[in-house]
Amino acid sequence: EQAAREREAQEREAMRLAEEEARRRAEEALRLAEEEKRRLAEEEEARARAEEEERRRREREEEERLRREAEMGQAAIQAEMEAKAAVMLNKCNALWVELATPLEQRIRVPAQGIDQSGLVQVEKHLQQLQSDAETLKKEVQDAQARLAKLNALVGEEEDTALPPRENFPSMVAYLDIVNGVLQTAEKRRDERQGQKARLDAKMEKIMVRGGWDDAQRANFIAEHSGLTLTDLNALQEAIASLERNHSKWTVFRELRDYLKEKRFRIVDILSASDDDDDKQISREEFRQELRQRGISHDTGSFNALCDQMGIHKTQSTSFTKFLQAYKQLEKDSMKQGIEDKKGTEENKLKRQPSVKKRGK
Repeated sequence: EQAAREREAQEREAMRLAEEEARRRAEEALRLAEEEKRRLAEEEEARARAEEEERRRREREEEERLRREAEMGQAAIQAEMEAKAAVMLNKCNALWVELATPLEQRIRVPAQGIDQSGLVQVEKHLQQLQSDAETLKKEVQDAQARLAKLNALVGEEEDTALPPRENFPSMVAYLDIVNGVLQTAEKRRDERQGQKARLDAKMEKIMVRGGWDDAQRANFIAEHSGLTLTDLNALQEAIASLERNHSKWTVFRELRDYLKEKRFRIVDILSASDDDDDKQISREEFRQELRQRGISHDTGSFNALCDQMGIHKTQSTSFTKFLQAYKQLEKDSMKQGIEDKKGTEENKLKRQPSVKKRGK
């Protein structure tokens, strides 16, 4: 019974707190509504005051104009209006040239003998010209900013450098030149991006064909990832060097696989090519031996291997120098992890996850 009484007391206390919270929220909502109503009333009052002040200002201006007419006379007022019209028409002439406005779109209001309505017409036309000039100026600045970004990306050249602004009679003509140069820069950027995409694809193909592991690929990409569109020659040279290196190892691996498969030594190939028993071999004799033994290679890969081994294009190389170069290549291949085809396949199998056989 005591627990029930305590629970009942707690429920009454919770209900009391809930009622107080609801009453507090209602009072807060009423307060906010009153504040919003008061704010709207203040805004309406301020707007009414502003309208009244504007009306009074117009009345004062009209009274001032009438007073000046009475004091100065109609001739002085006319001279003042003509002076204002002349100043505004001079500004219009400068803007017409800047905007390259056609003659039929220019107003024809002479400053001499102009009335109040004509002065208002010239003023409105001048304001429109000034607005058009600001818009045109912003277009030129935006185009110049885009061109600067493109030149920073692909490198500024002679056909993407802007000539001086003072060389052109109007801002419209200058904007046409800026847009033309911008299109040239965008075209060069697209060409460079396409060239870089082709180089990246070529680099990826060489890596896949060479059996590079993830660490080798990551190191090469990290080393050349900072090259921008202005450094495409450096990237192209790096890929060409990579391709030459890969081509050299391609022929070397084919030759090494052949020797392992046939259980030959490299000296056996040298002896077979030594018809005149001079213990020397030329590049052409070496090429013929590879062809006769079915070791596939292309000219670029073969020349890359011969260049690495020091086999001259026209002069013969001694067997001793050839064997020394071949042994050095074997050492280099072990350092760089150049495996034969069988070793590569075995490593691929080793990297695959093992599958346990389920017993019966």
